[in-house]
Amino acid sequence: MARVVVVGAGVAGLTFARSLARTTRDTHEIVLLESGHHHRDGDQQSMDNPEFTHRQTSIIRTHERGPEWYPRGRGVGGGSLINGRLAMSGVPADWNAWATEFGVAGWTWATVDAHMRHVP
Repeated sequence: MARVVVVGAGVAGLTFARSLARTTRDTHEIVLLESGHHHRDGDQQSMDNPEFTHRQTSIIRTHERGPEWYPRGRGVGGGSLINGRLAMSGVPADWNAWATEFGVAGWTWATVDAHMRHVP
């Protein structure tokens, strides 16, 4: 029996491991590795807790702002651990370019920004 090791229990790793297990259950042993903690349903974790996020990940949105921390979940579920609590708004120039390039006039930064800032 072949052993397949899937590294990372984020959404992609979980989906791949499950799909592989369904199609090769008689010929392969699937091992799923994750560096973070397992969270049970109902557990509330904070992005500020380094146990549950990768702290070294950063992005540069603009050169004026410089590098900023980019939160990534650490644990079963990966980025989905925090994506439900955080929305990245994107770069205004990109929204305006997409509106022109793809012909979606209602998706300019001016129209989208208002929705990004609205908290129900």
